[in-house]
Amino acid sequence: RVLHAIPSNDDVVAELTVLSTRAKLIYRAIMLATSSALLISCVIITLFLSAFETFPIGAVIAVLFAAAIIALIGALLLFLREVFLATRVLRIGPA
Repeated sequence: RVLHAIPSNDDVVAELTVLSTRAKLIYRAIMLATSSALLISCVIITLFLSAFETFPIGAVIAVLFAAAIIALIGALLLFLREVFLATRVLRIGPA
């Protein structure tokens, strides 16, 4: 709301656009990393449960683990993309 009072400057708008894109990338990366951790937790719980009962859960563990790894890879790729974006627009020294 306060930004609407500032006179429009192309550099400011471009910088805000980049910051908005970076925030979205970081949000998605954190979401995927958290999902990966939760899936690994489900794998561990499933392994503990299988120690007490004899369920054929090999396929369940494999699917959960594969999903966790895919989510982790996605999170790392999004973080890497955000780092590339941040360093691309990095300005060192006087403008």
